Amino acid sequence: MDAGTELTNTVSVISDRVPGPTPASALTPLSASASLTVAKVRTGGLTHDCCRGDH
Repeated sequence: MDAGTELTNTVSVISDRVPGPTPASALTPLSASASLTVAKVRTGGLTHDCCRGDH
């Protein structure tokens, strides 16, 4: 999805009180900037001398 475009949400409802499908739609403008966050996590203990920081 690109900022500056719109997302169209569409729904169609059928009920006992209203004959036939009743469609409706709404436009949602997209204005946010794309982002991605990456977290690097290490599990377990230190296994190599190079990782201990004591050299």
